Amino acid sequence: RRGALRGAMPWGGPDGGASAMPISEEQYHGVVKKLIPGAAGRHAHGFIECEAVSSMFGRDVFVHDQLAANLVVGQPVSFQVALNSKGMPQAVGVSVDGAPL
Repeated sequence: RRGALRGAMPWGGPDGGASAMPISEEQYHGVVKKLIPGAAGRHAHGFIECEAVSSMFGRDVFVHDQLAANLVVGQPVSFQVALNSKGMPQAVGVSVDGAPL
């Protein structure tokens, strides 16, 4: 299934993927698994654990630095999935308890 979806998915934009378009309108649900603070030369980022996305891509969902700043580990979230510039799943349209970030 992964190979079939890959060719149809848009890539992340020049901003590192923050403007990536979702691959579908489907909403996924997961939990913020890990947040990594920014450091010199490295943006903050994080990962969402989601069984549905993991079964498709074999990995957690990447969270861009602009969204990671508004999340906490263990927080339940809803999101759509896009591909980042490396072809890996990235969260877009993230919301917490129905409130967009």
